[in-house]
Amino acid sequence: MSNLVKPADRYAGLDTRFWADIVHMAEVNKAINLGMGMPDFNAQPQSIMDAMCDVLVDGHYSLHQYTKSPGHPRLVKVLAKLYSHLLNNEVRDDNILITLGAYQAIHCALYGLINHGDEVIIIDPAYDA
Repeated sequence: MSNLVKPADRYAGLDTRFWADIVHMAEVNKAINLGMGMPDFNAQPQSIMDAMCDVLVDGHYSLHQYTKSPGHPRLVKVLAKLYSHLLNNEVRDDNILITLGAYQAIHCALYGLINHGDEVIIIDPAYDA
């Protein structure tokens, strides 16, 4: 990674077992772990279950997998190829993050790059969130 752009200090020494610990705590406390897509009940209504069965029978196995955090691999690869072409520069798929909208995208960008006490200048007009 460039010396000009580096992850925020809060990520130094980050414990990579975080989600394993969450799974363990959910099991110990008999909690429903919706954070990792591990509910202990079937989808409702029945039409959802029928659609899932169709994917299992006719679809590619990757269509019924819990997606990776940065986004569905097929989507990420297509976007890397598209933006490599548009920018006339290679964009690696591990440099792409799919978010649920502008609010989450801005949060991820700021939280990943800015440390406590850093000054941030927001140019107006700006996204209101």
